[in-house]
Amino acid sequence: MTHLDTDTVERYQQRVLSPPELLAVDDHLDECQNCRLLLDPDQEASVALVLEEGAEGGLFHLSREQLAAHLDGELDDIDGEIAVAHLDQCEQCAAELADLRAFKAEMSTHPRMQYAPVQREAGSNWLSSLWQLPVLRWSLATGLTALAVGGIWLGTRGLGSDGNLSGSTATSPGPGLTRIALNDGGGQVVLDAEGTLTGLPELPTDLQESVSVALRSGRLETPAILDDLRPPAGQAEVAAFAVTGPVATVIRQEQPVFTWDLPAGAVGCKLHLVSADEEFNLETKLLTEDEWEPKKPLQRGRSYHWQVIAFGEGGEELARAPTEEGVARFQVIAADRLRRVEELEEASGQSHLARGVLYARAGLLVEAEREFESLLEANAGSAEADRLLDAVRQLRGGAITTARSSFRLTPAA
Repeated sequence: MTHLDTDTVERYQQRVLSPPELLAVDDHLDECQNCRLLLDPDQEASVALVLEEGAEGGLFHLSREQLAAHLDGELDDIDGEIAVAHLDQCEQCAAELADLRAFKAEMSTHPRMQYAPVQREAGSNWLSSLWQLPVLRWSLATGLTALAVGGIWLGTRGLGSDGNLSGSTATSPGPGLTRIALNDGGGQVVLDAEGTLTGLPELPTDLQESVSVALRSGRLETPAILDDLRPPAGQAEVAAFAVTGPVATVIRQEQPVFTWDLPAGAVGCKLHLVSADEEFNLETKLLTEDEWEPKKPLQRGRSYHWQVIAFGEGGEELARAPTEEGVARFQVIAADRLRRVEELEEASGQSHLARGVLYARAGLLVEAEREFESLLEANAGSAEADRLLDAVRQLRGGAITTARSSFRLTPAA
């Protein structure tokens, strides 16, 4: 087998290969373990966002895997900017992203199935042995990922009368859905029994679809990053004092105000702020207030965690909130995503409904809650408005509760 030369490996790591070259290299890496070992592990896991060549006129389009990664917030800053710029110009890719987003939101309305463990048959151990082979594991993982993404994608696409794949542009609310009408931003938004949504400003198809799903199901589409920002399961605690924000959310401010409830008996506290990669590590001087704002901006696109340490009159440590470091987490929204949010904010006009759904999609939970509060004020007694507000509060409230400390106010040993 002919192996990759040094120049090709370097160009692969520098992400400057042309699309045909990248495909050829990826095919080779699927089969050649020796060449995979030449690559730096971090570089091997990061593949540049390369647009697939289309069938017509040499156009380029985002692949289905790239659209899925963009939707889940898994692209890095550079690839994210490329994707956003392309989606702004390419109607085909924007429509396909809307279909994928609608399918993901629709699937979130169904309960997850749970299955009992399968008993292994005698003689099946040889499969486990085969799985330990690196080459087989590499090829199977790559193939199954592509198959899964492709299967989900096909599930969101309908067959037209000519047998070709066609995008879905209408949302059916399902049997028995009644007409929903909400006062919103000086007008009225209506989702009729056929699933037609009217009364919103002119918005991109994917955002309109997200609004429709939210009204229909009461579920909000949120980015995958929120799963990483929430405290680990099983860490709910009885609070001695609480850190109140920012916790388990994405924020737009580069210099956010950190707030907490200073416990009785404490004369001050210190705040410890660390980035997820631990390159940034800061501890404040003794603070006598229950809020603090950094003097220098935090980095966009970076996640952080923080902890507050309360001290008594004698300088003894009284309590920490949360008790473990790394529990109270947040992310400063990346620059490319912020630009997109600001564009859609302008398009949403005064619609609290559209803005609330937009902010939830971006992970900006505090702002989403504010918009749904305004929506409920304009629609007192509305089950739909109340359900949306409750949904975002559950996303926020549970996270804040689990980020609280259970230490009693006694000197630490």
